[in-house]
Amino acid sequence: MVLNLAVVGLGRWGKVLVDSVQDKSSVVRFGKAVTRDPVGAIAYCAVRGIAPIGSFANALSDLAIDGIVLATPHSHLSRQVIDCAVGLKLVFVKKTFAHRCSGCWCSGRGLQDFIL
Repeated sequence: MVLNLAVVGLGRWGKVLVDSVQDKSSVVRFGKAVTRDPVGAIAYCAVRGIAPIGSFANALSDLAIDGIVLATPHSHLSRQVIDCAVGLKLVFVKKTFAHRCSGCWCSGRGLQDFIL
């Protein structure tokens, strides 16, 4: 089984994450990319077989997407991690997802029903 992922944030770091596994992994592949500029991402996405979309909510509601890779600003991550859990999506966050203990605590409280 290959996990079908969506990357959220297709800036420099998001592209590094995509390029590190796309067409190289037998375990994961990116099928969608959430970007503020879907039109500007068309060429990049076409070469990699990724559909650009303009909404995080669309990625969360897409039943074909197994997981979300977050490449967004730190200030968004805490809320996005909770949204992924509520949407029953696997989530990958490479960087610190909260700058304050309160952000971690809020995420933990928001995730308590989803922790195995």
